[in-house]
This record gives sequence, C-alpha cells and structure tokens, in this order.
Amino acid sequence: MKSIIYFTIWLATACLLSAATVDKPVIQVYLVKGDVSLINIETNETQPLKRGDLISEGYAIETQADSSTLLLFSNGASVNVAPESYVKIAEFTQQPFDMAVANYALLGEDPSPSSTELEVHYGKIIGSVRKLQPESKYVINSPTGSAGIRGTTWVFSTITKSQAVQASQGSLTSAITSLSVGEGVVELTVDGTTYVVNAGETKTITVTFADGSTGELEISSTEEAPDSGQSVTDAQLLTELNEMLTEAENNTTLVSPGAPGENLVLTPLRTGNDPTNFDSTNNITNPTNSPF
Repeated sequence: MKSIIYFTIWLATACLLSAATVDKPVIQVYLVKGDVSLINIETNETQPLKRGDLISEGYAIETQADSSTLLLFSNGASVNVAPESYVKIAEFTQQPFDMAVANYALLGEDPSPSSTELEVHYGKIIGSVRKLQPESKYVINSPTGSAGIRGTTWVFSTITKSQAVQASQGSLTSAITSLSVGEGVVELTVDGTTYVVNAGETKTITVTFADGSTGELEISSTEEAPDSGQSVTDAQLLTELNEMLTEAENNTTLVSPGAPGENLVLTPLRTGNDPTNFDSTNNITNPTNSPF
C-alpha cells in the first residue's frame, strides 16, 4: 500500500515538474521557403519572415511565387500558406494552459479555449485543426466566402493574386472559391448559403461580382459546380501537409515556447540542401541557428 502511495505522490510531482504554462497565444514559424513577408497591420512595416519567428494576431503574411510557410499555433492547429497568397491573422486568442509536450505539433487537441480568425485576402491555405474545446472557434474569411473549422484537415482557396489586382481596379467580374476536406466535416458559406463539405470532397463555387468600380467586391450571384470527389491537386497538398507535420512531430530539436524547462527556443539546424533555406533566386535566407 505504501509503495502505491509513494508512486502516486511521485507521479503527481513529476506531472507538475514536467509541465510549463503557456500564458499567451503563440504562432511559431516552422518552415519558410522562398520570398515570404511579415507585415505589421498597424504600422504597415514589412520584413522578411524567417524560420523560428514568433508572431501573433495583428500580422499578415504574404508569399510570392514558389514561396510558402508552415505555421504552428499554440492551440495545436497548423497552416501552410501557399505561393502567391496573403493571409491576415485577424484574431488569435487563447487562455493560458500547461504544456507538457516539446512542441505545438505534438498537441493532440486544443489545450485550452481559443479563438482564431484568418482573413485570406487572396490565394490558398492548407491547414490542420485538432479537436477544439467546446468554447473555441476557428473561422476563415475571404472575399468569396467563409468556413468554420473544427477538428479537420482542409484546403481553402479564394481569388488569386492577379484577381486581387483586378478587384482593386474595379474590373473583377467573377472568381472561384473552393474548399477541400481531408478529415471531418466543414461548413463553407458563400453569399449566405451554407454548403456541408465532407471528408474526401471538394466543393467549388463560381462567384459573380456586381459592378466593382466602387473598389469593393459585392457578390451578385453564385453557381455551385457538380460534386466530383476531391481535387487531385488538393489531395496532394493535404498529403504534403501531413508529411511536414510528421516531420515536425519527430523533430527532437524543435521546441516551442512554453515547453517544459524552455524559455529560449533555438531554430532547428538548417543544412545547405534543405530547400526551405533558399529564396526564389537560390539565395540562402537563414543559414544559421538563431534564437526565436
């Protein structure tokens, strides 16, 4: 009996010592490929995004051609921003929680209530959201539609970069928005109509805009494409995301803020043949270990 009591006390103590408190939401930049910019929404200051950066709400990320970045959120979610995309982190809040794993990729579910809102101004994002707390929310907004996410993998597309230029000139007449789901179920809402997209499906909606001379996009009509299973391209993007997340989970050098015993986190070593080291002109973007 005494041995059981001693073991119980030891286990409780070990749990206390092995966990650290994450007292504010954090987004950790895990991979950067090519030319990616970080934009402060309030000041409009722009700087290159680097692997190992820690960011929060109030920032936007812009990727150029052949460029992308993988973000790990402290609620267990992850987002891969595809080439030629602009994503604003409009909201990311989270209640403090005790973290007993080494990095955010290892979080099996939302560890505390959180609220996420991403605004995709143009382009495409691929993401994974772990099981959320009942009070949590995860929303994607765009010029062509919105999606509510809960515990699934997905690919969300809206107007392209060139179409965003047309929109700013008042000449964009139509565009396509789409949502592919790898796991779970996601609701896509376009112009007040909600479509349920199941695992293994892609929902594509053609959106027609009213006169854009005012500089604002106003949807005048929509047309739903016939169901045809999941897009081959999106299926490949989901596979690539899963591979990157598996790599992050198995990366013993990756430590996220709030992990046990860690106050300063070092960027994983990047080798010369690591494609995430180089921009579109093959210049090394971040050749050394640097503190987060």
